[in-house]
Amino acid sequence: VKSSDVLITPGVLGTPKQLEKILCSIGSTFSEISYLSIGDSADSDVMRSILYQSKVKVVRGGDMALTQLCELLRKTFLVISGRHHINVLCLLLGVPFLPIPSNTWKVEGTLTDLHPDYTPCLSLQSLKRRIQSIVTSNPIRLEIPMDLVRKASAKTENFVKGISCGHFNSI
Repeated sequence: VKSSDVLITPGVLGTPKQLEKILCSIGSTFSEISYLSIGDSADSDVMRSILYQSKVKVVRGGDMALTQLCELLRKTFLVISGRHHINVLCLLLGVPFLPIPSNTWKVEGTLTDLHPDYTPCLSLQSLKRRIQSIVTSNPIRLEIPMDLVRKASAKTENFVKGISCGHFNSI
């Protein structure tokens, strides 16, 4: 994947309609578009047809090691993702990404802790606006503050200890 590319990986909520909207938002902004499939939505006949007709390269994530996935992300100019763990990898690697809605609160929760104004793109207009903003200026580079990592680690440790003792209180 070249540095001028965009990588799309919508996650479990990926639908043909959503994919078409994302591709419409991208328009002719990028010369090459790749789709990271991790054994879910791209495997449907309709999704494969849309990807093929749009000349989108499908990358099979299930076939690569973590180091290969990190290399793919590092070489990508922009990632559009509804996958929490891909977003976290982008954060760790310093790769610009635009979050899209997911099936859980993880994406929104993580982003709210890091940058309250950095929320998933909920509309076609929002996605187009943010793509253009990233292309024409410097994208927001989110960083993971170490104090936040320490707090999350302590909360997780306490939560696990609580479960092991039979307590199911929330963190």
